[in-house]
Amino acid sequence: MTNKIGFNIARRYSSQSRLAYKSFGEPKDVLFLEKFENKKPSLNEMKIKILAAAIHPSDINTIQGVYPIKASEFPALCGKEAVGKVVEIGGAVKDFKVGDLVSPRFGFTGSWSTEVVAQDQQFIKIDADLAPSTLAVAFTNPATAYQMLHQFTKLEKGDYVIQNGSTSAVGIYTIQLCRILGFKTINIIRKRETEEGTQKTKEALKNYGGNLVITDEELKSMIENKQFKGIGSIKLALTCVFGPSVLPFFRLLDNGGVIVTYGAMARKPAPVPAGPLIFKDISFRGFWFSQFLSRISNQESDQLRKKLHTMFISQELLPSPHLEFPIDNWREAIDKASFSDKTPEGLSTKVILTF
Repeated sequence: MTNKIGFNIARRYSSQSRLAYKSFGEPKDVLFLEKFENKKPSLNEMKIKILAAAIHPSDINTIQGVYPIKASEFPALCGKEAVGKVVEIGGAVKDFKVGDLVSPRFGFTGSWSTEVVAQDQQFIKIDADLAPSTLAVAFTNPATAYQMLHQFTKLEKGDYVIQNGSTSAVGIYTIQLCRILGFKTINIIRKRETEEGTQKTKEALKNYGGNLVITDEELKSMIENKQFKGIGSIKLALTCVFGPSVLPFFRLLDNGGVIVTYGAMARKPAPVPAGPLIFKDISFRGFWFSQFLSRISNQESDQLRKKLHTMFISQELLPSPHLEFPIDNWREAIDKASFSDKTPEGLSTKVILTF
């Protein structure tokens, strides 16, 4: 007997719940919570109880059908980054045991589920003594920040990184990692509705280690008044906004500086002046975390994950703000994730499903 997503089932196994989507579209319209019966693990498979799973913007975009990686058939499962506990193993599984904490490797989909059965090679054992809510978000966003700080230019201690999207999860991890690595940050934010709100956002980012936190308007004024002169070497600019917001970066970056875009929230093209490209050798690069993972080995990915976990364990690195919702409250969770819920300080909150 086969259920409607194609997994073999046996009637004697307990009923589980998972989120799936019936077609591309807005998550609130196409997602549904399905009851299913899980199969017994085969020789190289494990049964894993999911403890917590992240809802990333890429998950929302995948469901909408606008992400480069698309489902090939429907109904389709969803969810990637997560943490779970092994509850049963197949006879040929050697590197895992019942009780191990595990997280999916790149390429796995289907973590928005109370339980999954998967090949052992699709998961990595987690040795970090961290809360499930931390482990569920301890890789994608911090690893994105870490890699962008290392891949595109050679930063020395004391060098500056300038970024917009500073209140996003990646922005917050960028601030913290720069602090840990000895770099400094200039963090651009949008002006809030009130001066008090703006100051709260500034203080929140400074508490994570931000060196300079300024609004778009303040950035423009500081450039016009040449207040960045002598501030130090600005070699790297990061943006998840794109569009016209990148123009100031061309003026501020050192010769040979790099602008890296990992998002395009403005949904507008970026006006690129020829002068800085020619006379300052400014370069423009893009970064897609999924593509990065597809190009490296599991061993390299595992080493990066463990390095970040070590920072979380030592509390050098703190999780960005998050909200937790049980899977039965998935509609509210998706609503919060789709519309980028904010903390009272104006920081983006990551939404986590719990099981």
